[in-house]
Amino acid sequence: MWGDVSTFIINSFGDSIFHSSFSPNSEIASDPFFLPIADLERASNETMPEFVSIERSMRASRTGQQTVNTPGKYMTGNRTYYYTSLNNSDYSFAFVIPERDHVIRYLSEAVNRSGLGVSYFHHLTAYASKLLRKKLPYAYEALEGETLNQSNYYHSTFFLQSGCFCDLFRYLYVMSPEEATLDVHQFMNGREKDVGCWEGGRYMKHVRAEVLLTSRAGRIWRESFNASLPVIQVYMGTERGVVRIFPGQRLPRTYNAVKRHWYKKAVLFPNKTIISLPYLDAIGHGRVMSISQAVFQGNVTGDKSPLPVKAVLSMDLLYANLQARLLDVIASNKNARKKGCGTLYRCLEGDSLAVKHVCETRCYLFDEDSNIVIDDRSGYQNSDLNDDKMVAVSIGVKEPEVMEQLLYKHGLFKLIKSRDYHGTCHTSRLASMVTMDGIPSTAEEIDNFYRLRGPIPDFSDKYGCVLDKITFQLQASNHTADGGGTFSGQILGPCTTGTYYVEPLPLTNLHLLVVENRLAMSSHPYDFNCQALHSIVEPAQAQVSDSEASCQYHSVFAKVQGMEESDYCPALREVTLPCGFSTGSGMQIITEVLWLLVFLTIVKNA
Repeated sequence: MWGDVSTFIINSFGDSIFHSSFSPNSEIASDPFFLPIADLERASNETMPEFVSIERSMRASRTGQQTVNTPGKYMTGNRTYYYTSLNNSDYSFAFVIPERDHVIRYLSEAVNRSGLGVSYFHHLTAYASKLLRKKLPYAYEALEGETLNQSNYYHSTFFLQSGCFCDLFRYLYVMSPEEATLDVHQFMNGREKDVGCWEGGRYMKHVRAEVLLTSRAGRIWRESFNASLPVIQVYMGTERGVVRIFPGQRLPRTYNAVKRHWYKKAVLFPNKTIISLPYLDAIGHGRVMSISQAVFQGNVTGDKSPLPVKAVLSMDLLYANLQARLLDVIASNKNARKKGCGTLYRCLEGDSLAVKHVCETRCYLFDEDSNIVIDDRSGYQNSDLNDDKMVAVSIGVKEPEVMEQLLYKHGLFKLIKSRDYHGTCHTSRLASMVTMDGIPSTAEEIDNFYRLRGPIPDFSDKYGCVLDKITFQLQASNHTADGGGTFSGQILGPCTTGTYYVEPLPLTNLHLLVVENRLAMSSHPYDFNCQALHSIVEPAQAQVSDSEASCQYHSVFAKVQGMEESDYCPALREVTLPCGFSTGSGMQIITEVLWLLVFLTIVKNA
């Protein structure tokens, strides 16, 4: 549970039974498809002969280790594979340690805790119970006990994800919320020896050190809080699962910061400020956007290698507020008043001065996956329940001509073809939500839902499936923090015409796109030229049958391993089916007609 260490389990055929990159089992609604491990571990365009030998050894139930210096999909640099069989079974287990994680560094607890103050557990309402008011009378008064059911602007709170507890079952189902809050509070603020799980402790070792360290951040947030800013909350998640949040509030027990998109994106792009797509907040604040930044481990050894990310700092803003403020900043420019974002004005088409048209200026902020983060005409508010509007929308959907030039002329993006073996498909067409009634949204409602849901599973139209995907990814060479990657040009296509400008936002994962003199060429839904362009520059995905995917991928890797292809894919045989029909005798037809007449007579009289 440190750094970029990953694990996986395979069977004797090389199928991945478990991998760190897999989706949680609770999200897979049908039998999973087992992807060949070589496809997960190898680089996209590398044969990785080193890993071929590792896989052969694991499939033969051997024990050993080997260092690989070829970059893979989920980690880069030298990494060492340690593998062994599981009790001489058909399964083998391996864990992979990058070179920089060979030395484990943990936080040490502060010897002098003066100035840190008291850290309060996120279950604030428990502090108002008889048990805690008796054991911790000062806490109820310090937390302004009359308002414990609301966000607490006087103190930050901390949350521990499931991996922080040595006995999770005891915490979730044996202890009451009040007993759990009391135990956590006393241990994290006390001087009891931190022995960890291996020596009979109740919490993972060094978790308390992270709780105490993040308390300093909570004090800074409280002292610098400004109610006039559109910030809903500020929080920090550590790699060990500690979350510090201000204002203090309750989080669902199932919350896992490390699995949230704001955390994973910041780890993936540690040197940039990450601005997320709009999403529904996990604790009921509505539609928000996160602004996140990675927190690095201090370099005390003088090593030149990249510093590991130990935590991610983030804050949430209401999407509607952030969108309005950004557009106001753009509109404040004197030159933007006549042709500002979202404005309409008279324009000229081509060289014909006699023909005037109504043009517009469109503005977008898009991320490294070409998805639109801010749209000057998105139009949805914090209370909008239309989930379709929250799905990632690519620039290729709104501005196909611009995307075509960014993709093929400027090389800002590259096209990525991939196969998702843990995709999600639906049995019915997606539709907008009408109401949130009955759907748990607050932390208390979510906790009660999982505690009282019973053995009968909820109805869901989702099921696990295999998807072929086409996506677009930013070319790192064309995006630099010092302002490189600026593009402009003219578009004259079947969908729109105009002039576009693309500018990266320094030190972030976003680009600004402005399209001036934009004129829609056709609004007809059956404009096939425009539709054809959309099909080229839009992301897409299509479901693949499990049998087709299994046969195809096992055939490829069977050849690599020197095995017979027929072991996986049965040979196809041409079978000629006779084409014909049979008839009944004349007497049989007359009898059947008579019976039909009798039946109709009975029905009519009835």
